[in-house]
Amino acid sequence: MMRRATLGCLVLGSTLLVSVAARADDKTAAAEALFNEGQKLFNDGAINAACDKLQESYNLDPAMGALLVLAACHEKQGKTASAWSEFKTLESQAQRAGRKDREEFAHEAVARLEPKLRKVAVRVKAPVDGIEVKRNGVPVGKAQWGLPIPVDPGTIKIEAVAPGKKPHSASVDVAPGPGLTELEVPALVDAPAEKPGPGPGPGGDSGGGGGGGLGAAKIAGIAMGVTGLAAAGVGVGFHIAALKADSKQTENFSTANQKNEPDKCVDDSTTPFRCAADSNGKAKRFDQTMAFVLYGVGGALAIGGVVLFLVMPSGDKKGEHRPLIVPTVGQEGGGLSVVGRF
Repeated sequence: MMRRATLGCLVLGSTLLVSVAARADDKTAAAEALFNEGQKLFNDGAINAACDKLQESYNLDPAMGALLVLAACHEKQGKTASAWSEFKTLESQAQRAGRKDREEFAHEAVARLEPKLRKVAVRVKAPVDGIEVKRNGVPVGKAQWGLPIPVDPGTIKIEAVAPGKKPHSASVDVAPGPGLTELEVPALVDAPAEKPGPGPGPGGDSGGGGGGGLGAAKIAGIAMGVTGLAAAGVGVGFHIAALKADSKQTENFSTANQKNEPDKCVDDSTTPFRCAADSNGKAKRFDQTMAFVLYGVGGALAIGGVVLFLVMPSGDKKGEHRPLIVPTVGQEGGGLSVVGRF
């Protein structure tokens, strides 16, 4: 049993290693293909397309050879800060790897590019709590404020946000060539206070305080009335169904008498019309009951809605106690109950 478990672990481990190796081979193959295409585009003078291919190749497989060609491509593209940074990284990697030739090549490139660097210093005029500053979408921490940072020529966008302040955004075109560009984040302006939403009326009722609206009470009355009418309409439907069932029952009774069927339902095959009449009777009683209940509920709600709409004011005033009109339904019919203090 132990041997089986050990063998299983070895097989699983081998499978995982093969899977990882396969993924690594896929990335390496893609990186190699991108690198070759990037070199070809570079030699053909398609610098922008070449740099895109070489950057993707380096992202997949950060080899020194890929970094060297990528840095050269960025230098040709005019991205002096990117090329300078990449050559410095290459110099450090080559030194650790003992590649003296590449170390010297990168060192010379760094020395060549350094005098050409354009630098940008971001200054924050009035720092406030929680302020966040970004340069081209990259956060600029407090330690970087006022510090000259090498940047590639082009458009530089500065953004600043802070709690309770209006956001600030500005862009500037940085020309190629050596020099220092200072970008200042001005004092952020206070954001306008949020307007409060509609609050409770003077009486604590959000339905209004007599300011011309219907008010919650009248709206509730309308809703009760509409609901009552709808219930009564459904009751009419049951009433019609009960009348049809009654007519059908009478017709089946008549047919059963003509065919001399027994007075009681035996089964559908022996007394089909007598049994059908009994079924019609059950349906009639159910429909009559539902119609009665819905008439009562619907009528009570409709009357209550009308009374509520007519009696209640459009808005409540502080200290008033409104009566509450409650529809009630019982076996003997429906009605209204008024509760509350007056």
